[in-house]
Amino acid sequence: MSQQLKEKLIFISAITVAILIIIAAGITGYIAITDPNSRAEIGSAITFSPFIVIIFYYLYKATKD
Repeated sequence: MSQQLKEKLIFISAITVAILIIIAAGITGYIAITDPNSRAEIGSAITFSPFIVIIFYYLYKATKD
């Protein structure tokens, strides 16, 4: 696979993930506004999400090498 094709695929993947994050944030915000009881659970999930990203990044790096 050529380098240019890889870069295009990475770019398309990044845009897709960004759009999915925006949609998920909107849904989460809507749930937090309409259901006040779920705010604590949403807050803990948002707090824990960077750790999940770090774990997936290290798994990606481990399988790439």
